[in-house]
Amino acid sequence: MLVGLAANNITNSMTYSLYLSPLSLSEPQQAASQIIFGGIDSSLYQGTLYEFATVGSYWFAQLSGINVTSTGKSLFNNDQPYLILVDSGTIQMLLPQDQADAIATLANATYHSSSTLIDNYFLCDCNNVPFDDSLTFTFFGKLEIQVPWKDIVNNNTGVAGQCLIPIGYAQHPGGGILVYCLIHD
Repeated sequence: MLVGLAANNITNSMTYSLYLSPLSLSEPQQAASQIIFGGIDSSLYQGTLYEFATVGSYWFAQLSGINVTSTGKSLFNNDQPYLILVDSGTIQMLLPQDQADAIATLANATYHSSSTLIDNYFLCDCNNVPFDDSLTFTFFGKLEIQVPWKDIVNNNTGVAGQCLIPIGYAQHPGGGILVYCLIHD
């Protein structure tokens, strides 16, 4: 599709960008998310843009750190940086087990395991979630993105006072999937 847009002079380049509205999950009817063909709209972001290569037909970023923002405590356990799939359409983050467990420990969460990948997540009492803090994800050793706990955790609508942390275990060592909460506004 991108080739066709550029070949027919509809766009100047074979690029696209995504703007994911903060309302995309909470109020999708009100969200003003956009896909922009042929470039970017600089009014929709702040900071520096980083370019990274594709691996095959997928977009990967190098995850090089996860820290508790308030204390700087590393949850990366001296692991080597690894490629992680950037996926704007998933609602679950998949991480190596030691990193997923380290995040869950901060909210005293327990793992809910299932044979269906999307049904693997952590559960906790909402009172245990450190909503006044955030996690800092570092990419390529230089790009830091702070993600507040409120953007990670969901209320379990089936059980009052229970929260769901949509993080599962990566199915292979040294990789995973980034989720919407890291790449939206």
